[in-house]
Amino acid sequence: MKRHSLIASTLLALTLGAGGHASAADRSVELILDASGSMNGRLSNGETKIKAAKAAVAAMTRDFPADVDLSFRAYGHQSPRRKKDCKDTRLIIPFGRAGSVADQISSTAQGLDAQGYTPITLVLGLAADDLKGRPGKRTIVLVSDGKETCAGDPCVLAAKLAAADPDLVIHTVGFGVDQTTRAQLQCIAGSARGRYFGADNAEDLAKSMVEAAQETETITLKLKKKKGPGKIEVVNGGYHQIHRCGNRRKRCAPYGSPRGYRRSSGRHLQCHLR
Repeated sequence: MKRHSLIASTLLALTLGAGGHASAADRSVELILDASGSMNGRLSNGETKIKAAKAAVAAMTRDFPADVDLSFRAYGHQSPRRKKDCKDTRLIIPFGRAGSVADQISSTAQGLDAQGYTPITLVLGLAADDLKGRPGKRTIVLVSDGKETCAGDPCVLAAKLAAADPDLVIHTVGFGVDQTTRAQLQCIAGSARGRYFGADNAEDLAKSMVEAAQETETITLKLKKKKGPGKIEVVNGGYHQIHRCGNRRKRCAPYGSPRGYRRSSGRHLQCHLR
């Protein structure tokens, strides 16, 4: 149960971000759960992925702020894998205040049967449509253990969705994924201002997600080549605060104001925003 609570707290942090710079009421979150046949696979502790995911959803919805708009979509749960149903997804619980729909989401998740295909491209497009026109920040949290098994390129679509909606962020969460699946889920998140989180077992998943789950958006800045140290400041950052900045070689040290960071060597600087 402790393990499931860690996973749930991480999902909660992913969907809400941190620090009070945007009120909870200004955020709409669509949680998407993979219920494809591969979710019947087992984690290292012997528990099935779908069982662990259901427990995490139940724990998350118990702690979800009552005034956030929350919805729940699943895929792969309606048709057996032999049917190769690439339209197997449904918005099970439409948007409503979490205080009103949390119990419905939890109970519905418990009844899902993991059995079908993984139409991620279709699902992301439908989720973006679900969120379209909703006020404030819009977040998709996609929980999956596999890559796209139908037509389409979810990474390309994620980039298009993010370009069309500057307030949309897509986070991806991988359960025991292989290298190919991880790369695809990372690409989806990276193309839509989000982050990828994953591990090979529930314990590692919880730890890695909790460590970096609070930022709601990631940006990569390309800097002009310059010798020696310099400084960078985010202007017009809106409700964001910089969580940390750095590149592959070194993180940046704080500089001056909360929005200013020294850059390390190299031209690419990644800033994780809250």
